[in-house]
Amino acid sequence: MVRLSRGYLLLLLVALASAAAMGWRYQNRVVNEGAKPMLLELVKLGWRVRGATPILGGTYVSYQLAHPRCDGVLQAMLVAPDSEAMSVTLAGAGMAQGVMFLGELHQRPPLLLYRFTQGWRKLWGLAPYPLYRVALPPACLGLIAPPMT
Repeated sequence: MVRLSRGYLLLLLVALASAAAMGWRYQNRVVNEGAKPMLLELVKLGWRVRGATPILGGTYVSYQLAHPRCDGVLQAMLVAPDSEAMSVTLAGAGMAQGVMFLGELHQRPPLLLYRFTQGWRKLWGLAPYPLYRVALPPACLGLIAPPMT
């Protein structure tokens, strides 16, 4: 009987500590700034926003950006690493498409690196890095990142 009550007491303490930690994280949560970090990253590279279009019924927004040294338009869309977002094709005929993360252009989303980096940043209460899908003319690839890996 004594062992059983100690076990329940320990379980109760763990539950209370967990509830307190969740409450603290709720009170001190990181503000989700949406596409602002993505757009700031692209503006630093010389791109200027020309417009925005809702995609998938307004769940996502595709931004059209222009660069003085690029004849075409860069389309960028902040995405979550889920199958719905990754299935969206922004690129038309003759355009290159990829996923930008940590300033690098990838052919496919770097999910392991993404999960590790975002988990680490969340653990320390830092804002997440943007993961976004891009489509642009192949001649302009050098204006956003080194060649695809």
